Amino acid sequence: MTSNLASARRRSARSLDCSSGRSAELRRGFTMVELMVAITAAMVVCAGAYTLARTSLDVFQQEARMNAAQFSNVMGMNRLTTDIKRAGYMMTPDAVGDPNVCAKPTSLPLTELLFAVNVQEGDPTSAAYSGATIPAPNLPPAVVDAANNRNPDRLRVAGNYAIAERFKLGNVDADPTSQLINIEVDQLAVQRIFRDSLSGGPGFCSYFPNNGLARLVDNAGLTRYIEIVGCAPTTNGDGSNYATLQLTAASMPTGPGCGELSGGYINPINIIDYAAMNLTQAEALAEGMGTQLAALMTQDAAIAGVVGDASRMELVRRQLKADGSIRTAEIVADYVVDLNFQGRVANTPLTPHVLTTVPFTGQIGTQPQNRIRQLGVRLSTRARNPDRMVAPNPGPDKDTPLTLFRVFPTAATQRLAWARVRTFYSDVNITNLNGIIPW
Repeated sequence: MTSNLASARRRSARSLDCSSGRSAELRRGFTMVELMVAITAAMVVCAGAYTLARTSLDVFQQEARMNAAQFSNVMGMNRLTTDIKRAGYMMTPDAVGDPNVCAKPTSLPLTELLFAVNVQEGDPTSAAYSGATIPAPNLPPAVVDAANNRNPDRLRVAGNYAIAERFKLGNVDADPTSQLINIEVDQLAVQRIFRDSLSGGPGFCSYFPNNGLARLVDNAGLTRYIEIVGCAPTTNGDGSNYATLQLTAASMPTGPGCGELSGGYINPINIIDYAAMNLTQAEALAEGMGTQLAALMTQDAAIAGVVGDASRMELVRRQLKADGSIRTAEIVADYVVDLNFQGRVANTPLTPHVLTTVPFTGQIGTQPQNRIRQLGVRLSTRARNPDRMVAPNPGPDKDTPLTLFRVFPTAATQRLAWARVRTFYSDVNITNLNGIIPW
């Protein structure tokens, strides 16, 4: 009995000793060295993951900005080249020099506006160009300074941009007090437009707005240009096919050889102007862009200097009135840094088929405007935000395209200053002027 009890006590003591040992072993944790090694390894992994994510995000944002710059360039170039192709449509290269214009304009701005193509070489000090009072583009200091050395060219083209139709003239009243022009409605094109006007369509008068220009061709094939001051449908009281659509001219020009207008035809003439400029809210309103778009152009000077929008330029397409003032304006490309033109110019009336190439460095704007038969366009846009620290070497030449654009005109520590640039080229034949004698 005593031995059994002793045996049980020994077994119980061994069991307690084993249990205590296992509990002590289960309670054992990391040593300080192990903990520091684990934390360090985790920090290294996290730092690597953050660096990879940050680099990937930066690359994605940079490429997204460049894609936006490229898209803006494509859209602006498409609109620009489309308008250049239409230059001279249903008009003449030069209303003053054309011998088929029997009543030539003699006063500004018509003598300058009625060129099919007019290129103005970049000049930031010019308040107008070619005699027409058109506001000069607002160029930011960062654009014209030595770091970028840009003075974008300007372009003005003229032609029928409203419609592909010409309208047959009915009775034309040459009385200076009325200057009425009646359009025949037995022409299918006019009937179509008149029908759409009555049903809420675009309306015939939208093609001939007040202070717009029109080209009249008489029954002898000679041309004269007029300013429109009124347009309205009238009641057809005599049962004829005339006097249903009526225009009023500011004056009816006459000249040697001009024939009877009745039986001739008329078409609208539009003046389109392209300029790169920095738009503020006030300027957007002055350009006729409306309050909503103007509000988007509001720039706090301090913020614009921080984000780089102080050097921002837009390519603006403006439609002009007969007096050279702005009728409408729209932005066709954003973050533009340069616009430049080259061209091919007809030599002489004796050799109109011989064209001389004037390169981008050759000042196409100094050539006779009525001889331009082809334009080469170079349009450059930039990324919105800069992503380069080092300036290009060599520095910019104003006649060559930029590779980088300095967004901030003044240096600052720890700030990227240079943005990448995309430059597109396009050559455009002005088909409406091919074969015309360069007077």
